[in-house]
Amino acid sequence: MPTGVTYSVHGHTPVRVVIQQGKQVYLDLAAYKTGRLALLPLQVDGPRGLVVLEGEGNRQVAETLPAFGHMLPAELARV
Repeated sequence: MPTGVTYSVHGHTPVRVVIQQGKQVYLDLAAYKTGRLALLPLQVDGPRGLVVLEGEGNRQVAETLPAFGHMLPAELARV
């Protein structure tokens, strides 16, 4: 990544849980299928304050999604 970039956030790559790999954060939880939507406030010094909203959906679909990097801590909010 260019000099000065702390981290970048990516969607359109559904993952099992929100993960960070190096300076990249992947937060697409396939909400349209799983009912789980990730919210991450932008912080200059790195990702923190992750909230995952969980509503109706098929949570078992998440088990079929890739898992890599390390999982970010999240607060779960059922809606």
